[in-house]
Amino acid sequence: MNTNSPEYSFLEREIKAIGIAIESVTTAARLDEDTFKNIFLPMFYGIEEEKLHPHAKIGGWIHCAGGVYNEVDIIGKEGEVLFRVPPVKLQLPVNYKRDRRRSSLLSELQTANLHAARHPVQGANYLKSVLDSYIVETKELDQVLSYMRRWSDIFKRYGYPSLPIPDSTSGNENNTTEDRTQVDEIEVLL
Repeated sequence: MNTNSPEYSFLEREIKAIGIAIESVTTAARLDEDTFKNIFLPMFYGIEEEKLHPHAKIGGWIHCAGGVYNEVDIIGKEGEVLFRVPPVKLQLPVNYKRDRRRSSLLSELQTANLHAARHPVQGANYLKSVLDSYIVETKELDQVLSYMRRWSDIFKRYGYPSLPIPDSTSGNENNTTEDRTQVDEIEVLL
């Protein structure tokens, strides 16, 4: 292709635009340490809403981060990256405990509502049976523990108590009832 042709010029611009888009997705947002420490950190730790800065809203954090799944670099006074704040929401694949086809989760929730219309306990029991058919594998548990450790380190850095983090189950190849119990406990902590 001729480097002076309009097609070449168009492709060159498109390639640059794609490169910029990829860089913006893979580069974490940046926020100064004082703003993080004084506005957002108390919110993440769970300080009572009345004691929070008026701008400490999850929507403000999501705006800074560019989304709930994005990390944010915290920048020191000299312009250096001090640490990276994990995303406020983890993306974890959920696998069926049993290998079988099921309806969508939305469909299952609608069915649970129909059962609950007859009697609330029936709806709750149906929903429990549906949710019990899901399980998070051990490798995702390690990802959750790593996520919790990162948050705990940030809290400790600024004088907050660290999070109680269970031991990792690395090396367990099988999903056991013990693994499932630990996942349930972690879900409560998050």
